[in-house]
Amino acid sequence: MLTYVAPETKYALVRRWALRTVFTSALAGWMALIFNLSSLPDERVSLVGPQLGQYAAYDVPWFGSLRSILGHLLLFGILASFIQATIWSWTTYTKRSLRLAFGVLILAVLYGISDELHQSFIAGRNMSASDVLVDALGAAVAVAILRQVVKAAYHTPNFSFRHTPSQA
Repeated sequence: MLTYVAPETKYALVRRWALRTVFTSALAGWMALIFNLSSLPDERVSLVGPQLGQYAAYDVPWFGSLRSILGHLLLFGILASFIQATIWSWTTYTKRSLRLAFGVLILAVLYGISDELHQSFIAGRNMSASDVLVDALGAAVAVAILRQVVKAAYHTPNFSFRHTPSQA
């Protein structure tokens, strides 16, 4: 038996599935990018990103390590943001749950550990506990920023994406 579905309900379903597809695809793509970057051998890693004029990053040791730290912070901060957005898109519970934030942080750190394990099989690369700590810091900062943005948005009177019980 066919049932009637109101046009606004159809629009909401299409929008919800579009958001789910976009966020899940972005998360998978970002994880693939991290995997690809960690697959580069040591001599090619120094060629990724900005150079210092005529000098490569490996000619200036502190620039290479600073770039590595900033890269890990950025890559895993964005990864945590995509994980959080993907989880929010698949659930109707979007409150600022501390449990959800810790779950996102744990998932990002587990991916960081798997990334370091993967690097141990690449020529010239090795596992590093400090990289995992930097990954965790980047993810934690991103989760904290997202929590504050959502908290501020929920206190804004004209916030149009707020879920009400009738929309969930």
